[in-house]
Amino acid sequence: MHAADPVEADLLARARGGSLFAFEEIVKRYERRVYGIALRIVRRHEVADDVAQEAFMRAHQALPTFDLD
Repeated sequence: MHAADPVEADLLARARGGSLFAFEEIVKRYERRVYGIALRIVRRHEVADDVAQEAFMRAHQALPTFDLD
């Protein structure tokens, strides 16, 4: 386990509090990585786009139950 990035922890806490700006910053930090993983799995760009978008939508919906520790 690694130490949490304090900036990232702050973004997550603010996103949990309802800040759309904070969640957008989280997406910006991870969108390329999430897309890359999706592309390796599905092997089609247009499908990988949809998978990545769905992943972020689900992450946003799950924010209230996300453990910040």
